[in-house]
Amino acid sequence: MIYSGLKLKTAPSVEPVTLAQVRAQLRLEDDETDMDTSITLGIQSAREAIEKYLSRALITQTWEVTFTDFRDVMELPWGSLQSVTSIKYYDSDNVQQTLATSVYQVDTYSTIGNVTLKYGQVWPEVYPDTKNCVIIEYVAGYGDATTNVPATIRQAIVSYCVDYYEHPEGMIEVEFFENKDRARALSLYRLIEAHNAGDPNNAIG
Repeated sequence: MIYSGLKLKTAPSVEPVTLAQVRAQLRLEDDETDMDTSITLGIQSAREAIEKYLSRALITQTWEVTFTDFRDVMELPWGSLQSVTSIKYYDSDNVQQTLATSVYQVDTYSTIGNVTLKYGQVWPEVYPDTKNCVIIEYVAGYGDATTNVPATIRQAIVSYCVDYYEHPEGMIEVEFFENKDRARALSLYRLIEAHNAGDPNNAIG
């Protein structure tokens, strides 16, 4: 998976687990609300850590990936591809154009979604020596609702939040997967090829 840039355009509107679910796991009383803000931040932190580890979007979000040129197969990082919103490119005169959907096809079935050329079509010429010449905007994630995310992943987020609540002084992102049981449970969902090919999480904008 070779691309020149990656940017988050629209973050998920909800988290995979709720504050109430984590509070229930911690057995907090109704009047024990002093840590609610920290728990909420812990949920977001856990989701981001898992997404990085899995190289996969959880809740629906929009990304923009760029390439230096068109290629036979353009894999779209972050897994769980739902749709491609648009493909834009800079033509030979360095003018931005929108590629017609009749030129390409979108594969949302493969583990790592991708864009390929339709039979009988050709990619247009692009402006030479331009790092981000081809721009693909796409939507990824298991779905819009928390229940679209596999239960194993949701449970891992709850587990992390409980650890964070009980041991806040020692919880940093790098320690997230030192819990071998947690890492083993998530391994089924990890996109190893994407992870090894280059971390698409370096450019979170």
